[in-house]
Amino acid sequence: MGEFEVSTHQVRPGEDFDYYSGSIMFNSFECFLARECFLIAGDPTIGWQRFLFEKYGRLGSAFVFGCGNGWVERGLFQAGIIDRVTGFDIMPKHVEEANREAERIGLLARYSLADSNTFDPGDMRANLVVNNGAMHHVAYINRLTELLARICADGLYVGHDYTGPHRNQYSWEVWSKVIDLSLRLPDKYRLPLRYPHMKTMLALDPSEAVHSELQMEVLLRHFDLVRHARLGGGLCHPLLINNHRLYHERHSEEGRAALALIMETEETCLSANPDFNLFTFFVAKPKLHPASALERLQWQAEENEREARAASDGGRYRRPEPLEMIYDELANAEYKLGLTQT
Repeated sequence: MGEFEVSTHQVRPGEDFDYYSGSIMFNSFECFLARECFLIAGDPTIGWQRFLFEKYGRLGSAFVFGCGNGWVERGLFQAGIIDRVTGFDIMPKHVEEANREAERIGLLARYSLADSNTFDPGDMRANLVVNNGAMHHVAYINRLTELLARICADGLYVGHDYTGPHRNQYSWEVWSKVIDLSLRLPDKYRLPLRYPHMKTMLALDPSEAVHSELQMEVLLRHFDLVRHARLGGGLCHPLLINNHRLYHERHSEEGRAALALIMETEETCLSANPDFNLFTFFVAKPKLHPASALERLQWQAEENEREARAASDGGRYRRPEPLEMIYDELANAEYKLGLTQT
């Protein structure tokens, strides 16, 4: 394969997969959002977009890959950070919405359909490149990261993304802490804990967290960090995602106590073990002295070989870990007994 040639293996979600299903995330809770703001900006009232504006001012042009329906760019435009954007997404309905909404608010935008794994930027340049929960869906992560460094050669690359374990296969230590903390919560705030099921993930969205654990390592090949914040998530993410009962009671005495327990436990675990970090914010600049041509060719050759192996193994990149095998057996038993949810 050539330097940026990729295989025909498709690492993408199913056509009906929807990322905008009204999910409650851990940073939907004000206390966790304030913590995130503090970790990023040093102020619990300043989000990452305002931080970007106060630190770097008006940047003008932006490029956003995996842009979804364009809501992030619209926020950047309304915050005065950008005045024009180029972006793409793999879902036609999201591209249509992004173009429609950009026109409605007067944002000069050019959105198109594209796959992050095969995208060709040509001679595109932008002062700001944005990754908002997008890179963890990319299989050819080295290829795209090198292209991003070319696009924003004199600008910034900003990321707010999942950087936790591959395909959400949490470690034994992390998952056992999740279970232990769940049992300490009031019954009404406990979610049915389901370890991410690999076979379902490969069927519905094999791009989910496909190389999330490699993102920061690959980033540092082509960029230098100027801001880096670990946002946590190891405990609060699985305990709070779509936790509607706790969300609606988050301002009650019992709800505040439950959230305080989750936050305190997570901070203790995260300070002792970086594996408890699932989400990261960063600002980076392309390296002043890029890697040699030989290094870049070697990295790309390794990536091409990795993807070719996965394509011949049903999309798998590694052998099953013990937790995956245990929960797979449970899922098989539930299916045979007719206990699966429809």
